[in-house]
Amino acid sequence: MKVNISLVMIQYNKNLHHTSPNYVKVYFTDDNNIPTITASTKNEIETLKILCDKHFKIGFEWFEKRLSDFRIVNNQGQMFAETVYIVHTPEIIDSFKSGKFLSFSQIHELGIELEPFYERAITGTAKPILR
Repeated sequence: MKVNISLVMIQYNKNLHHTSPNYVKVYFTDDNNIPTITASTKNEIETLKILCDKHFKIGFEWFEKRLSDFRIVNNQGQMFAETVYIVHTPEIIDSFKSGKFLSFSQIHELGIELEPFYERAITGTAKPILR
């Protein structure tokens, strides 16, 4: 079974009040998706490193990664597993190679529709699998 690994990068602007609409931003690829890669290495951490290196300028070791959720998907008879990792980071200027960080209002304005699976990960309502 194919395994997809998704990375939800959440950025906080500590210079703003926590009630500001721009206090929290979520990273999206250039095509407005959550970064995802199919596992193609010996282990999940190596694949996650490839995903981070593709999108971010910050060293993989710097990120505190947390496994947030897991699901099995049946997409028109094609079964695959997906794991979601969460990374929380302060706002760091010029920290990504492509894509963008968007506030919740920008996500709404751009008409980006997130699957409930990712919304739960972003809002922290997913069941933690490992701590």
